[in-house]
Amino acid sequence: MAIHVEMLPSRRQAQGHSRRNVGILVQIPLGIKQIFQGHLYSPYQLRLHARIQPDGSAHEKKQIVQSNNYRKMYEENGARHSQLDWPNRLNRCLYVLMREFHYYLLTYCDLILAPEDQERFFMQDVRALVFDVFGTVVDWRNGVARQAANFLAKNDVPMEPTEFADAWRRRYQPAMEAVRSGQRPFVRLDILHRENLEAVLTEAGVDVAAIDPQELAELNLAWHRLDPWPDVLSGLARLKDRFIIAPLSNGNIILMLDMARRAGIPWHTILGAEVVQAYKPAPAAYLRTVDLLAMRPEQVCMVAAHNNDLAAARACGLKTTFVLRPTEHGASQTTDLHPEQDWEVTVDSFEALADALGA
Repeated sequence: MAIHVEMLPSRRQAQGHSRRNVGILVQIPLGIKQIFQGHLYSPYQLRLHARIQPDGSAHEKKQIVQSNNYRKMYEENGARHSQLDWPNRLNRCLYVLMREFHYYLLTYCDLILAPEDQERFFMQDVRALVFDVFGTVVDWRNGVARQAANFLAKNDVPMEPTEFADAWRRRYQPAMEAVRSGQRPFVRLDILHRENLEAVLTEAGVDVAAIDPQELAELNLAWHRLDPWPDVLSGLARLKDRFIIAPLSNGNIILMLDMARRAGIPWHTILGAEVVQAYKPAPAAYLRTVDLLAMRPEQVCMVAAHNNDLAAARACGLKTTFVLRPTEHGASQTTDLHPEQDWEVTVDSFEALADALGA
């Protein structure tokens, strides 16, 4: 939705009085709230009083007030301060908005931020992009299934490769929750993956003790050898020239390094759970990462295909980008098929993200 500023007639003007009595209505996307709220742009300040609904209708409003806060230039039913020099003050207000936020003045009273420029506006202070990896950067389901196929056939495991991959992945969050809740100390994801692998095989009726441990260890490395989605490498190649790019994954360091070296993923550095000793979506996973980058939370953007990951990052003050991966869980996927909040950027590929951010 475009950002729109227009003059509103006051009750006096509606009754035939001078055009000098006008109000200002500023319609903006929800995601812009944190940019406007509490920031002073002399001699005016924008204050949030309402939320714009997704269909563009406003059931609350914004007001522009003078910096000393003694005179409101906008009221719910229209401004009624005829003693103010409205033409000059209105021109000044629009000038400040254009200068500070790079809007385009279309008419005397209309101000539009083009939709294709909104993402860059929201992200103008971002210096680093940190990425969820499993599902966002790489296709874990098909990668694990492909590498497990021979193992399953050789050891008479009664599961289809994709069924096996799904069963292995289902144990991912419960295993990390034991760490997040304090039931066990932090251990790297490779260890959790190995424990989960043996649990899935046992549940399928396989005698794990009868399988060569080296064969199990080799299969456990399947997570190190996952392929990126087709848009990833070209998109990251563009993004890395403008931003610091790094994983913020629950994967451990050597897992991320092996994956990057094999696939050519051009990270600047490796960040994530093992580095900060905390699994997402625990706040420490995001905040310690921001601290390691010596940045403020709003200077870092979390890029993920999972709404819950982005919600946790936003709660810590990070900017957010939703990347649609509608087949992460296969053709019958039912989760994360659309953005569940007004993330700063929503795209369907890393190439589209590079376009949105001008990279």
